[in-house]
Amino acid sequence: MSKKMVMVGLAFTLMLSCLSFMRPIPGECGKIDPRKVKRLEWVDPLGREPTGFQQFRALQLPPAPLRVKSIKRFSPKPLQIPGVKDLPVAVVINAELHSQIQTSIDQYALDLADDGYAVEQI
Repeated sequence: MSKKMVMVGLAFTLMLSCLSFMRPIPGECGKIDPRKVKRLEWVDPLGREPTGFQQFRALQLPPAPLRVKSIKRFSPKPLQIPGVKDLPVAVVINAELHSQIQTSIDQYALDLADDGYAVEQI
């Protein structure tokens, strides 16, 4: 992050602080009567009751091992701005969805390559 952006951020924060946007209005919280605040209710369209975290985990399938493989690589076009786009872009695709969205993903990767990025579909 550049020094200029940090200074602009600090100036903006100071301005908000001076205008009291970052602090609650004094006394506003004291006016709330906790007896009149409606409690949240559990609503499930299927009529299920809430469970604890341990019960939730017990019902989950064990995670499948993560398999990662390179599908395609797109090299950047020769026209590049030096030092601007030095890092490659990894496009991570769910294997079950890949065949359905392959055309869109390929176009996205080509667009990134046209902008000078090295792209690898994983």
